[in-house]
Amino acid sequence: MGKVYEFLDDRLRAIRQDIILQQPPPSECIPILEPIVRFYAFAAYRHCEDKGDQFDPVLNHGSLLSCLKCLMIMYDSEDHVSEDRSEMEALYLIINLGHTEALIRSLTLPKHIRWEL
Repeated sequence: MGKVYEFLDDRLRAIRQDIILQQPPPSECIPILEPIVRFYAFAAYRHCEDKGDQFDPVLNHGSLLSCLKCLMIMYDSEDHVSEDRSEMEALYLIINLGHTEALIRSLTLPKHIRWEL
């Protein structure tokens, strides 16, 4: 799976760079970023015990966190209704356990999203 991960990571990084350069509206970015977040989260789970050279958990975590932060900014910038927002908010909270900003964010979310967490 190492070669597949490397290829997908490279392509997803290019997509993220295009999003930064082109700055499309959040309504177009959110459906692109949510599957990317899932990929990095799954890769972290799948490779958590790997000792090989082909997977770098630090780089994967950085990419995951970067995508999640971007998503959180986009969710906040407009009230985009995404069926997957509560999933992404929960993942953001789990990944940032121990960080006050994530806790404060979760407490200030609209009630309908908090109830789903």
